[in-house]
Amino acid sequence: MGMGFNPIKALFTGIGTVCVGVGALLSILCIINQTQHNIAFQNIYFIQLNTTSIFSVANQTAVVNNTSNLLNELTGTLVDTLETYIDQGATDLIEQVEQEMKDVSELPDWYSIGLWNYCQGNSSDYTNPTYCSTPSPSYYFNPLTMLETSINNATGSQINITLPSEVDLGLKVLKGACYAMRAMYILGFIFFALTIVSIVISCLPFFGPLFLNVFSFFATIFTFIAAVIAVATYRIAISELEKNIEILNIPIVLGKKIYAYSFLSAAAGLAACILYFIGNLTSGYSPL
Repeated sequence: MGMGFNPIKALFTGIGTVCVGVGALLSILCIINQTQHNIAFQNIYFIQLNTTSIFSVANQTAVVNNTSNLLNELTGTLVDTLETYIDQGATDLIEQVEQEMKDVSELPDWYSIGLWNYCQGNSSDYTNPTYCSTPSPSYYFNPLTMLETSINNATGSQINITLPSEVDLGLKVLKGACYAMRAMYILGFIFFALTIVSIVISCLPFFGPLFLNVFSFFATIFTFIAAVIAVATYRIAISELEKNIEILNIPIVLGKKIYAYSFLSAAAGLAACILYFIGNLTSGYSPL
């Protein structure tokens, strides 16, 4: 078809460019996440820790049940009445102690973990944080550091939590994974941007199609790797934390938006690769 205008190629290239734009936009949302707090960046976090029950007594039910079982071995109206008062009294006392400990500690009700920082807030609003740490390129998810900081700020004291060697090693691995994930997200966005820039030379017979396909391919790969690292890292982190700090009763959940954005961004990049490739084939040559 020579160097003339090819409407079919233009159509595929145009749709592919829209996919690249979508991928780049979603990539930006993943990278910025908790560093901004307007409506576009709400609830974009990797995991959220719920600390509303951190002071609950883990064996509350066991204590009450053991008391009930002991009293059930006896008979009589007086014993039945006494059992009722003990059950209710134990529950009320525990709830009162939990609330007083919560009020004194001034710990937040939740923490959300982002790419550059963490945020915390109250149970009355799980969307808008009351505080976010300063975004930093050296930040990585360390739950014990977060708790230490919150407790020290609330009490004005200096508390240091000592970890077993295997847990400390796990945090170092987690640190490396967080850094790698951050690098993959940034590289993915850079290649999305390079893909958009290379559109201006896409009319060139060889280098134009080559750059479009190569840049969109690497944008897809890096974004997908970032998403996989994020899912694997934080699923393992949740499993280990729930196993090792079960006594603290801190439920942890994965975020939804950031993983959806990550995989959709990679899918958009993949769609762009395919569309660019098909468009180039209609010109009678392949960039590969």
